[in-house]
Amino acid sequence: MAPPADLAEDFFVSEVDLTVREFLGEYGCVRRGRLATIVLVHTADHFWHFHPGQRAGSKSEADFRKYLSVAHPEFRLLCDVANASKHAIL
Repeated sequence: MAPPADLAEDFFVSEVDLTVREFLGEYGCVRRGRLATIVLVHTADHFWHFHPGQRAGSKSEADFRKYLSVAHPEFRLLCDVANASKHAIL
């Protein structure tokens, strides 16, 4: 089987979309909400790796996340929630 042409899109379709739909179907489930947040945040990493022409001048994943956080403050909130779920602090 050939790999998908766009691995970032494949990640979104196979992981993010399904995980977010599961959360929305069981809205209020903290576990599903955490998982949805984590995969949403990691979409930026996949995009950065597989779309080098659209990195907004970012030299690293961390720089790209900073760019997204400024351009889209809601992304920063998602990052904070995902990070807090991993480290138990906000």
